[in-house]
Amino acid sequence: EPETAPAPPAAPRAPQEELAPGRTLLAAREAPPPPAPEEPGHEPAPVPDGGRPIQLAALVPAASPRYEADPRVAGTPIRVASLVRGGGGLPELQVLAPEHVGLTLQATPTLYWFVSRRTERPVEFTLSDETSVEPLLDLRLPGPHEPGIHALSLREHGVRLQAGVTYRWFVALASEPGAAGEMMAGGAIRRIDADAALETRLASAEPAARAHVLAQAGLWYDAFGTLSDWLRREPGSERLKGHRATLLEQVDLPQVAAFAHGR
Repeated sequence: EPETAPAPPAAPRAPQEELAPGRTLLAAREAPPPPAPEEPGHEPAPVPDGGRPIQLAALVPAASPRYEADPRVAGTPIRVASLVRGGGGLPELQVLAPEHVGLTLQATPTLYWFVSRRTERPVEFTLSDETSVEPLLDLRLPGPHEPGIHALSLREHGVRLQAGVTYRWFVALASEPGAAGEMMAGGAIRRIDADAALETRLASAEPAARAHVLAQAGLWYDAFGTLSDWLRREPGSERLKGHRATLLEQVDLPQVAAFAHGR
């Protein structure tokens, strides 16, 4: 009898982005229940019947998204930008957030920060609510850190935001033995529930226009995160880069916007 042909080798798994290890301080040591696969503030890339993602850059509106701050949070600036303590000569550090409290529909959003040049120093990340004594999340991300935009997923660290609660989050270039100074930046985020009008707008919008709807609804974190997710799938898209840079310009982060534009 003829020999049976061996089965083809399994395709190698694509590498996944990994976040630097850190430590967490959570009220309960048991892992929280896993979040839903998709959250309201995000939309997966459309996939046709053939299973290959559609090129989003060809579908995303040519006009840039326009962020309109929600009147409930617009007002007094709360963002801390590149505060130097005890020394100078450090790279610029920014949190990617509105100047006021930024809104999200997600329980486990991804937060983004920026460093202007390579640094060997560790980055300390903290997230706190309005009432707890200890931070909900306290991480030390070892260096080196390359210049550019960095992401930290709250889902990866088992932290869920409660609706209606304002959270403060900070990133800092930690001081080291023999090195002077510390750079710190911080912002604020609040999770809200979508009202009926917003749910209708999101349900009726074209998937590739979702970031525009989120920005217009005052959900800067979700609009920026959606464009960032798409840009990871299509890193060469100038349109996606431009739209993301525009959102940064609209919250007065020109240096980061110039980097996002590739200038």
